Amino acid sequence: MSSRSYLPENGVLANEKGSIYAITGDSHRNSETRRGLQPLVDLAASLKCALLGITHFSKGTQGREPIDRITGSLAFAALARVVLVCAKETTSEDAAPRRLLMRAKSNIGADDGGFAYELRQDELAAYPGVFASSVLWGEAVEGSAREILAQAEAQPEEGGALSNAQDWLRDFLAEGPQPQREIMSAADAFCHSRKTVRRAKDALGIESRKMGGGFGGRGAKWFWCLPGETRNPPETHKVPKNPQDAQHCEMGTLCKDGHLVADDTLADDAEDIEL
Repeated sequence: MSSRSYLPENGVLANEKGSIYAITGDSHRNSETRRGLQPLVDLAASLKCALLGITHFSKGTQGREPIDRITGSLAFAALARVVLVCAKETTSEDAAPRRLLMRAKSNIGADDGGFAYELRQDELAAYPGVFASSVLWGEAVEGSAREILAQAEAQPEEGGALSNAQDWLRDFLAEGPQPQREIMSAADAFCHSRKTVRRAKDALGIESRKMGGGFGGRGAKWFWCLPGETRNPPETHKVPKNPQDAQHCEMGTLCKDGHLVADDTLADDAEDIEL
């Protein structure tokens, strides 16, 4: 019986740090790394499996592009179709850590954004005394992986900055739910770091809700709402791209003949217009 018969199709072939030992030469040289990884790629293709490699960032690389921070050769990230990175935000001692999973690269879709998540330890109902880990997914996170990582790895803010961000965020949401994207853009304009705004959100108990959109939720956006908020998001009106769409086309400003006329002739001109 071949080894292939032991593996189901459409599975995942995981390789935690083992890819470095698959390189017969220097794992910091692109050509040798690509040559060493190619047999693993061919094996995954023959088994119809996804090849998952797990590694970590090099030390002292904060602020650089995420794919440049991966230990070893750039070929590890260049060869992959999708690169996901994880981070844990630095928070105060009395607040639970906020973990993030972001896209740093994707050849098959969007290469930004991600999700917040929590790691939980729950006791198995069928096996008392036995605990297992699980992931609790949170709200969607917008932005590039480099920006989000920089915010997560920054030093904790002073208490005054957090208090100011709470006051600003409370006032910003006083008129009703606001889109998360607009909140972050406004925070940048008012010199509030996005990390501090997220901490202020958690401290105030602000909720994230997905609202709007068409059938099936297409086009829906994430909104932030104050606790107990029952109002819908404020209506937004699109500005016409064509100036002609912003005025009535039934009658020109100078009437149908294009000349200035007396006021008493306006009514006659209006009656002659065919709608």
